[in-house]
Amino acid sequence: MKSAIFYKKSLNHFEEEVCGDNFQSISTDNSKIAVLSDGLGSGIKASILSILSTEIITTMIEQGISLGEVVSTISHTLPICKEREIAYATFTIVQVFTDGKVKIVNFDNPRPIIFKEGKIYTAIPKELIINDKIIKEYEFFMDKDDFIFIMSDGVVHAGVGNLLNFGWGVENIEDYLFNLCQKSKDIKAIVDNLIDVTEHYY
Repeated sequence: MKSAIFYKKSLNHFEEEVCGDNFQSISTDNSKIAVLSDGLGSGIKASILSILSTEIITTMIEQGISLGEVVSTISHTLPICKEREIAYATFTIVQVFTDGKVKIVNFDNPRPIIFKEGKIYTAIPKELIINDKIIKEYEFFMDKDDFIFIMSDGVVHAGVGNLLNFGWGVENIEDYLFNLCQKSKDIKAIVDNLIDVTEHYY
């Protein structure tokens, strides 16, 4: 299998100079890894929290620490906001190996949307409890032209209280992406289109 291709795009919160989400990617001898983190709130504070999370995760992986240990460390590192009872940052880790095996570790971000052979693929996660946090772990194999979309809840909540009463929602985003994937295999065009619609809903 060819090396995985990553493409990311983000939107800043209204009137904020920086994005509260952060994305980093690294390569190992036998895989490529993408990390997405969403900091609590918006602006500078959220940006610092998400950058800190992605930096810790990617640095540990580069040092050869297992994904299990990385997840355990970061879940112990991230405190819970007492007022809102949610973590100060969420994260999703995607590791794509050269043989096509994929491992996704997700903490409090929306579930990943996966397309295999042009069809929606439902991956059943294994749930792990680490430091009282529920971590979802997915494992499956990918082929050429398969696609994984990961996102923060900013995409899912687009339109809340405005055009859409309850926001866009993962299922609707999945359907929208499915229609886009039927017309094009250009990842950049697909993601750009989705983010344009997200911005419109806001």
